[in-house]
Amino acid sequence: MGERTGFRDQSYSVWHRPESIQRFVGAGRARSLCQIDEDVTYWVEYCYCRKKLRKLLIPVACVETAMDYPSTRLDKHTRDQTKAHRNLARASGYPFFVVLYKQSASKTIVDSRGTEVPDIESFAVQCLYDPSEDRFYINELARVSRSEPPWRILTPCEYAHYIVLLHDQVERIYHARPLTRRGQRRLRSYDPRLDLGDEETQPSLFDETEEASA
Repeated sequence: MGERTGFRDQSYSVWHRPESIQRFVGAGRARSLCQIDEDVTYWVEYCYCRKKLRKLLIPVACVETAMDYPSTRLDKHTRDQTKAHRNLARASGYPFFVVLYKQSASKTIVDSRGTEVPDIESFAVQCLYDPSEDRFYINELARVSRSEPPWRILTPCEYAHYIVLLHDQVERIYHARPLTRRGQRRLRSYDPRLDLGDEETQPSLFDETEEASA
């Protein structure tokens, strides 16, 4: 199948890179938010999970992106390509999101080659598949955003911290570590607009005690 437009926008890719996303989550945490590009518009978030000598690359979420236009808000979530990606995520057991982004008319960010691309000023997000029994991903998305469904509108800071939340959830499940008391309070009262610290200065959400069975 040929290209529909012949154009591949790089704003989301550059925005997600550590040099950019550290504006919202700090340099240390930004380096841990990994993603792989499957087709410029389809991404897999992943993280490194370590337990003693084991180190695994664990998928966190599948994300399909597009620029935020009235036409994409109208039917992006119902297109065949999106349905195929949702079915792939369902078969894999990972949450699947459609993320539309609106470019800034005045701000730019620089990619690894020194080329300027438009910065992103807002995100519109839908979770089309939530594998958790308690609808964790959908509920947390609703809590972070103040807009009504189907599209949850997030600022760049809110979206960056939602990505952090996705990674923390996977690490919690993998390590089977209970939340610390402070972690429980932070998760219940999570407000990304108030959490701009680097990971080196932020307490862990989880109990760092090594499991006896590890």
